[in-house]
Amino acid sequence: MTDCVRRAWLDLNGAIMPLEDEAGGWVCTQLELGWPEVRDVVSNRPDQHGTDDLSQYWASRQVSADITCYGIEVDGLAAQFAPYMVPSVRPVLHYILDRAGAPERTLTLRAANYAWPITGKQRRNVQLQWVAPDPVARDVVVKSEGAWSGSTSPPGRAYDLRFNRIYAPGSGAPVNARLENHGDVAVAPLIRIYGPITGPQVHVWAMYADHQDYFTLIFRPTLTIDAGHWVDVDNERHTCWLDGDDTQPVTDQLDWMASRWVVLAPMPVWHSMALMGSTTSGITQAQAIWRDGFLT
Repeated sequence: MTDCVRRAWLDLNGAIMPLEDEAGGWVCTQLELGWPEVRDVVSNRPDQHGTDDLSQYWASRQVSADITCYGIEVDGLAAQFAPYMVPSVRPVLHYILDRAGAPERTLTLRAANYAWPITGKQRRNVQLQWVAPDPVARDVVVKSEGAWSGSTSPPGRAYDLRFNRIYAPGSGAPVNARLENHGDVAVAPLIRIYGPITGPQVHVWAMYADHQDYFTLIFRPTLTIDAGHWVDVDNERHTCWLDGDDTQPVTDQLDWMASRWVVLAPMPVWHSMALMGSTTSGITQAQAIWRDGFLT
């Protein structure tokens, strides 16, 4: 018989608080990860039974933990959890369940209720309740795949004879990236475009068994990303920042009519990403960065 691998702890800017510490004198009798609320989008059919249901998004989810303290200083446990229950902070719940591979997943929380009734001298029951504004549990592993544009200029050598003789370019050909989401739900990646490039275009094809879907990020020809700089495109929050700096937005350079924000569907669907543009070099690339999302 093997030991149970279940673990759960709170992380607030590097300060760690376990939900269970038998050596310290407290146990987690119940951890409820909840079920995300569904944002209903329904309307009654005017002349027949039933409703037209266009629901497809979640709202938040409720998370709670019941803690029992049987240590020497039973009243001290409430004070230890207090910093994680301030509504202005966002602690991250990490948890590992007893399942294949024992994956570690996270939920970012906001305090909702904190109960710690004073009863006997030997035991203290503490109830922690949170709301997870993002209802998707995230894998701790950050995935990253890159697509290379190739160079638009021939870096070979030219010799003056009666005509210019140009040797074959020395840069590599464009390379597409393969993106795979092994979670339960679709996720929107961060796409980081590295210069030098002018008028970047990111194209992503979703490969279903019987058809393809298509996403694209088209920037105007007036946008130039120099070597050593990049643009972060957050497909979840619909923002574009130069060098990841929120004081340098370039969202106005995005062609909104021609673009469609990128979403990665779960496997077995896989995605192919390509980067195009002008004035590129052998180091011009786009990286898709994401964490797989889960319900449990």
